[in-house]
Amino acid sequence: MEFFVQLLLLDIPEAVLLLFVGCSLFHIPLRKEWKRLILCGIVFALWGDFLTYIGVNYQVKLILFFTGQMVLFWILGFRYLAMAMSMGSASWMMMSESILGWLLNYSGIDLEVFATSSLFRYVLSYTYLTVIASLGIILYLIKFNLRSFWPKTHQNRYLLLLLVSGGLSFVSILLINISGILADILPESVIAVTANQWIYQLVALILMSITAVVFFLYVRATIQRVENETEAPFARQLNDLTTAVHSIKHDSLNHYQVIIGFLKLKNYDMITDYIQQLIIEARQIIDVVHGVKNPTVSAMLYSKMAIYAGNEIDLRLNISPQAPQFSEWKSIHISKVLGNLLDNAMTATQKLEPEDRYILVEWIREGNNEILVVENSGPTIDETNISKVFGLGYTTRKSGKGGVGLSVVASLVKKYRGQIEVTSVNGITRFTISVPCTGADMASA
Repeated sequence: MEFFVQLLLLDIPEAVLLLFVGCSLFHIPLRKEWKRLILCGIVFALWGDFLTYIGVNYQVKLILFFTGQMVLFWILGFRYLAMAMSMGSASWMMMSESILGWLLNYSGIDLEVFATSSLFRYVLSYTYLTVIASLGIILYLIKFNLRSFWPKTHQNRYLLLLLVSGGLSFVSILLINISGILADILPESVIAVTANQWIYQLVALILMSITAVVFFLYVRATIQRVENETEAPFARQLNDLTTAVHSIKHDSLNHYQVIIGFLKLKNYDMITDYIQQLIIEARQIIDVVHGVKNPTVSAMLYSKMAIYAGNEIDLRLNISPQAPQFSEWKSIHISKVLGNLLDNAMTATQKLEPEDRYILVEWIREGNNEILVVENSGPTIDETNISKVFGLGYTTRKSGKGGVGLSVVASLVKKYRGQIEVTSVNGITRFTISVPCTGADMASA
């Protein structure tokens, strides 16, 4: 009779709550699953009681206990999540036991008191169950979901492996420590702890070694990603320049063929009109980059003009000759800053219809500072993400690629004692860079 009372009042609630904690890690809705959850909780509790009945020691029992839980999660349909759900609930159960044991020791309460009274024992047990339930309730209230952290890139997969191996290492160390604590405060008749602790210590050492290897791979992948993405602006600029040259060559051949056709027809008036149109077009291109005196900036803008035209993007330039245009900067740094800002602007504005696409580059001087503004139409960046745009790894692309360019821009602006700000309102995103003019710039003004 006592067995069934404990099963009904303690073991089944504990098993159901542990399943509940596992589900809370991925914010799994329980309204439709509560019947299956309780049924699996009963099976889970019986599995734990069976392990206790055959005399399995504490560490092995926990391993088999939560292996059974992982199988139940698999049966419930949470296949690829089962291991993480089981690890999470196992870790929290052991932490709950540690918290409760520490509180009792800190309060000077002797555990033998709870053995003398069923009422005290149930009070202790339900306090423990309350601690277990608290995590699941909190996670559901804040709508926590581990799937939102699912890796999209090669680098982030290493990070996931790092978290898993580190988590396993933590669980193994926690298992060793909690079993030692319980062995000190509970009699052998209550909990049987194996004397072969070296086996679990060896497992923990192996897991820590795996964690160290994965950490090395993660760092290497991070460095490679940063190197690749910081080199990307130069590769893109060369590609854009090549595209622009090919475009000019192609257009020139077409113009020559038209002029030759008019000559064959001896239509000299049409030749005159056609050449005048070419002159007007050439002047428009010259006027577009009027005020640009930095060769790196000029090359960058010329190359982007052809790309933007091909993507039906309206490029607007307002560049003051009084602006130093980062005259004291290294060309490589100018290319990184301007290239990344223009590329990001193009990516964002291409999400709109062609008639709504535009990019504005404004470069002026205000007092002792020069101001560079890159503005584009496109999706509005919400307020929660505005502060994250310059963080390493932040990206809005579904592929997960990118996330380095703006971080590099911010670090370079800071290197030259400047400031960068971003605003995004009503579909218009604006990056503003303010850099103090140098002594040479002040003299030339």
